[in-house]
Amino acid sequence: MIGRTDGRSADELRALGHFPNPATSGASLRFDLRRAVAVRVTLYDVLGREVKQLAGGFFRAGSHEVRIDASELTSGVYTYRLVAGRGTATRALIVAR
Repeated sequence: MIGRTDGRSADELRALGHFPNPATSGASLRFDLRRAVAVRVTLYDVLGREVKQLAGGFFRAGSHEVRIDASELTSGVYTYRLVAGRGTATRALIVAR
């Protein structure tokens, strides 16, 4: 599921990805919404445990950027899941020190 966007996402969500990757101190996640929807962005560790919620709330239509603070994360592979309305995108984030 890493690096995939579900089929329903095309109607509401366009996940543009994140940069830089690998991240050292932080990264920025960019996405576009075709309409205003509830959004939740959650970061998970390699075992699938929730590490932190990065964003949550009602977002307007348009382009958005969520900052991922990696300063307190250990080196490794993480997954973030972006849920916007009925759309979902999952991507891998590498943190390297």
